[in-house]
Amino acid sequence: CCLRFEQFSELFTICGANIRMIQNCLPPYTTAASFCYLRGGARNPGRLLLNCSADAHANTNQNGGKVRLIDSRAASPSSAPWRSVWGATAFASSGARKTLHCTAHKSCVMAAVDRNSDVFYLELVQYLERSRAAVQGTGAVTVVMGNEAADLDSCVSAITYAFLLDREGGATSPPVVPLINIPRGDFVLRPDAVTLLTSSRLEASALLFEEEVDLSALKHASRLAQLVLVDHNRIASRQEQYLPHVVEIVDHHVDEKMYPETAKTHIALVGSCCTLVAKAFQKRYPQALASPTLRRLLKAGILLDSGYLDRSKGRTTDLDEEMAELLGGRGEEARALHKELNHQRHDISAMPTWDLLRKDYKQWALGGPEEGAWQVGVSSIGMDLLQMALKDPNMSSTCSVWSSKCQLDLLVLMGSYSDSDKRFFRQLAFVPSPNCKPSLLPRLVAFFQSNGVPVEPIDLPNLPEGAAAYQQLDTTLSRKKIQPVLVKFFNSHEAPASASES
Repeated sequence: CCLRFEQFSELFTICGANIRMIQNCLPPYTTAASFCYLRGGARNPGRLLLNCSADAHANTNQNGGKVRLIDSRAASPSSAPWRSVWGATAFASSGARKTLHCTAHKSCVMAAVDRNSDVFYLELVQYLERSRAAVQGTGAVTVVMGNEAADLDSCVSAITYAFLLDREGGATSPPVVPLINIPRGDFVLRPDAVTLLTSSRLEASALLFEEEVDLSALKHASRLAQLVLVDHNRIASRQEQYLPHVVEIVDHHVDEKMYPETAKTHIALVGSCCTLVAKAFQKRYPQALASPTLRRLLKAGILLDSGYLDRSKGRTTDLDEEMAELLGGRGEEARALHKELNHQRHDISAMPTWDLLRKDYKQWALGGPEEGAWQVGVSSIGMDLLQMALKDPNMSSTCSVWSSKCQLDLLVLMGSYSDSDKRFFRQLAFVPSPNCKPSLLPRLVAFFQSNGVPVEPIDLPNLPEGAAAYQQLDTTLSRKKIQPVLVKFFNSHEAPASASES
């Protein structure tokens, strides 16, 4: 099998175990080879190419010239099929002949990567494969976990920040793996995230979801070394048993301080968690920001969560704009990316009510210990709630079944949409448990009104008995700004052992 391609006046011929590179050498030094990516099976892993060792060597026909090899580093052996070499670069002095011969282990199938290629992407692919192998192994792991809504911002933050932490870890540190905090089957409900990752050559099959990173099994096997939260600072109520393992938080929501005092925190009220991750890369691994893949992933999160850096929506900060500028978040390409992903996120008109409820859902235990707390779930729905109600005459029963499944005391629907004149609207619908007292909703709405969340009632058909719907008068108040008000309300209304008895 022979692969040939030509780029920047270099001709690579790859045949079996040998690579020949022919280049017009220019004094005093010319890059004769850039990055080499090796593939081999578990039994015959790829050997380091362009490294003076027993497994591979490089030489020139002597004519007063020399070959200098720099920055060579091989990946550690694992069961993953891909092995990579980063920075294996050969320089031929002006006295060298124009042909450089390099050899590698005969079991390798080799591919040469141009020195201007996206090395971060290759390293990320290899990292995700190592992460899967680490979870399937027997050793301890550190888990970087996104929030339970698993929106695009959360997914990208978990993947990229886990990669950064893993790179910074020493040889004796547990591997760091990213967790997309939903079942794999629910990922299709996030078409914007699927589109971004697929178009960035990252398939869902490479990611790890909650059934594949079994936190309970890891904990009971003493394999859960540490837990890092991204895009949330209060762990989901169903995962509170893992709270003692939390050692670090990167988040852009209101700090609820519901985490161990020893945890290291990077919490700021910016538009996107990807803004904070981008800042971390700028400080700790700035070279990676030259990667088109990394820039595209992070700027997608920033642009989508900030409404393309729209200050009028009340989410964009100076740091969001600074990081977006750093990542190339302006111009036609960025605008087209935002337009496509925004369309994917909000094109949900054909989605059934059940999927709308679970697509972007978060649940909290509020007001006390989990066994005596209010169970409050919030479904963020990117459409007019009236449209949602009119297209499904069974919406009432679906909401009731969802509430029962999640054992909720209160289900909150948060609708958001723009009309034909591009005016933006937000709505709230409160669906209490049948066991809640009728006084709950009037008290909650009055509390909202007196705590900076002005609303006015609207008629919404096909809601369960006892439910009520409202138009939000301040459209800058997203879920991350409404949630602290809910926390404050339920903290001031102490729940009995069974919250639904209130």
